[in-house]
Amino acid sequence: ALELNPNLDVVHVALGELYAATGRYDAAEAAYRRALQIDPNSVAALTGAGEVYLLQKRPDEAEASFRRAIGLHPGDWSAYNSLGFFLYRSGRYAEAAEQYGYVAALDDRNVVGFLNLGSARMLAGDFASAEPAFQRAIELQPSPLAFSNLGLLYYYQGRLDAAIAAHRKAVELAPKDHLTWSNLGDALWIDGRRDEAREAFTTARELAWGALQVNPNDPGYLMDLAWITAMLDQPGEARRLIDRARALA
Repeated sequence: ALELNPNLDVVHVALGELYAATGRYDAAEAAYRRALQIDPNSVAALTGAGEVYLLQKRPDEAEASFRRAIGLHPGDWSAYNSLGFFLYRSGRYAEAAEQYGYVAALDDRNVVGFLNLGSARMLAGDFASAEPAFQRAIELQPSPLAFSNLGLLYYYQGRLDAAIAAHRKAVELAPKDHLTWSNLGDALWIDGRRDEAREAFTTARELAWGALQVNPNDPGYLMDLAWITAMLDQPGEARRLIDRARALA
């Protein structure tokens, strides 16, 4: 595509996404910068660059890039969602919920917006407001992520039967997702159903290892695998994975 037309910003954005997904962060940054030279108002390039800056441990530049994307295209909820995701990952859950609220306000049928709004409210400790957001997301589109997050909410509230039921629904919808299995394992473990929990964690470990083959430098997958490994009573391997995840992020 570049040979046909090197001045298409969307092609450079696509390259940036590819490089970022495969751990080639310097190349991704260069691709996004080239896209922004062509179109300084490209929301996709600004948010993509923000993601790369965060992966490169440059949080101030990441936040600036996400905020620069806000309002460039009126009615475009994606910029608010990207900023919300940055704030969420930074532990600024109440601020993240505010951004996700804008997403839901711009599009009251936006499944992603309601899912993220529920997650941010949940981790901010506002369980009462989080549950309706998750239920609205499920009403719009019954997805594994919606059921998984609802299961986490019930888990935090100590409603273990409801949590296990929600996580089983998530596994049914996404049997190849390591987190759905890991979350199910957590709820089963706390409920005292240890053999079932170990089976769930064993499946989660196999799937997480597979995900790491795509991008071995993803700290999120390493973190997930560390938890799963610890729950399978392998603390030494878990510590190694934790140390590597911390070094990357």
